[in-house]
Amino acid sequence: YGKSVDVWLYGCFLFELYAGHSPFWHSRLERNALHKLILGGTFVMADEVPETAAYAIIQLLKPKVADRLGCGPEGWAAVKDQSFFSKLESWEADEIFRKPLGYMKPILQPVKENFHRSLFLKDPKWDDAQRPTDEEFFPELLGYEYTSAS
Repeated sequence: YGKSVDVWLYGCFLFELYAGHSPFWHSRLERNALHKLILGGTFVMADEVPETAAYAIIQLLKPKVADRLGCGPEGWAAVKDQSFFSKLESWEADEIFRKPLGYMKPILQPVKENFHRSLFLKDPKWDDAQRPTDEEFFPELLGYEYTSAS
């Protein structure tokens, strides 16, 4: 697969952060029906999803790759330019990890409501084991795309 699958999956992930379930999830849905929903881009936007996030999700989940946000000539820059991400001052990992986690609380508050409150009893903090290094996995994944041999 290529970048288009990652972009589509990011749309699913963003939806799930707010709604608590996949955009294509339905109880007792047969595999064939699920396949049709995904290929058709058919889903119902959850009420919990803010308008700016909903717009980005709809664009990320377009079934036709040429129409999908992030798959055009601008690539990820088009995704980053969405108003949903306007609160981010930087996309640089070094800058994000330098900020205290308390700085992120106002941004994450709506997302926290999707999880059990016991997960938030301790104050969040980075420790050395959690902090990624610049070298970690980077050379192995840079420019990686999977293509099937068949």
